[in-house]
Amino acid sequence: MTTATSTDGSLFARTWARTDQAYIASPAFDWIFFLLSPVLILVLAEAVSGFAWPFDRTHALGDVDTRAAFCVGVFSTAHLIAGYFRSHANGEIFAQHRFRFLAVPPLLLGALVVSEWALVCAFVVAAVWDIWHTALQNFGLGRIYDARLGNPPEQGRQLDIWLHLLVYVGPLLAGPSLYRSVRDVERFSALGWDAPVQWLEAFVAIQPWMTAVILGGGALFLVHYVLSYARLVRGGYRVSRQKMVMLVSIAATSIFAWSVLPPLEAMVITTTYHAFQYFGIVWWTEKRSIRRTLGLSRIGVTGGLAFALWMAVLILAAMATETGSRSTLHAAWAFGLVVALMHFWYDGFIWSVRRREVGQSDA
Repeated sequence: MTTATSTDGSLFARTWARTDQAYIASPAFDWIFFLLSPVLILVLAEAVSGFAWPFDRTHALGDVDTRAAFCVGVFSTAHLIAGYFRSHANGEIFAQHRFRFLAVPPLLLGALVVSEWALVCAFVVAAVWDIWHTALQNFGLGRIYDARLGNPPEQGRQLDIWLHLLVYVGPLLAGPSLYRSVRDVERFSALGWDAPVQWLEAFVAIQPWMTAVILGGGALFLVHYVLSYARLVRGGYRVSRQKMVMLVSIAATSIFAWSVLPPLEAMVITTTYHAFQYFGIVWWTEKRSIRRTLGLSRIGVTGGLAFALWMAVLILAAMATETGSRSTLHAAWAFGLVVALMHFWYDGFIWSVRRREVGQSDA
């Protein structure tokens, strides 16, 4: 990678990278999967919302649901399954965490099957963890772009964590989607414990005050963020165009979705763009092991065709899983939750194993 560092150059020329090495995978790949995916999904969702057909209720694969809801469910489940290509299909990672991969899932599944309390707790944990997981995925991509320019891994790290929490979690806490996003706490009432619902209702009651705090505190933090990065630039930090574009794309989509759109539509948009980004991450990091696991290497299938075949496998597996998880059977719900919780958990520590390969220390 070449970067202009001469002292006689302008500050702009000295701090912005100009080569393809500033991208994670490639310019085209990054723009589609990482940089503009939030905005693209938002535009697509708004376009689809103008038609009635996707929202007609139908017996999709034996379940009464709208076509749009079924497709979104399958897409989201496919991204959960994709994560197992980072864990179980990667020999290096699998060898380091055998107990987590082989023993924990059946133990957790057993606990959720035999205990209604454990199942309900898992629903709530999954809902909250999903929000955190999405914000941290955005953060991780930004840190990779920083690493591509040779910036130290700890430089600006805390600033970026708080910024991503602000632009993703802030609008959720302050907007109309909060209750629906964590409404799984209502399941405790069926077990005779009403306190969690009362706590949530009390929080919703003071939400206008919380909105004012988030708006005021958020504005102050943005000023602090800009001034802090200006100091880092003077100290040699190189600003990534890609990171800035992705930040704007994520922030605009998150704020508009959680603050303006109906809760269900906001959840669909954020869930879908997160999954779309994740497909890009997994394919970028694991495409060799994916081709090997699916037998594509033996027949010489590479590139776009290999990616399309992998996605077809994920969609078919997701359709089977999604259909089963919509059953009223306790065991079916438990299995779906294990898949989701293991995805969140595995993804957190897999980055620590892969950090030398992606060139950064935290994602």
